[in-house]
Amino acid sequence: VELRQLPTQNALAYELFLQGRHLWRQRNGPAVTRAIDLLTQAVELDPKFAEEARFETEGGKRHEDFKE
Repeated sequence: VELRQLPTQNALAYELFLQGRHLWRQRNGPAVTRAIDLLTQAVELDPKFAEEARFETEGGKRHEDFKE
């Protein structure tokens, strides 16, 4: 079994990313809004983490599509 290397060494950035990813996958307006906030915080803590956050959200719809 090969373990994947974590995308960041910053534990808080990774935790924010995991929370943001969970909310993003809920696909509703309030959750997506919060997800964007958490993913932004993760990137602010570790700018190199931006690629991972972008990848997570790129496969989904635009934020406007989730507004109720």
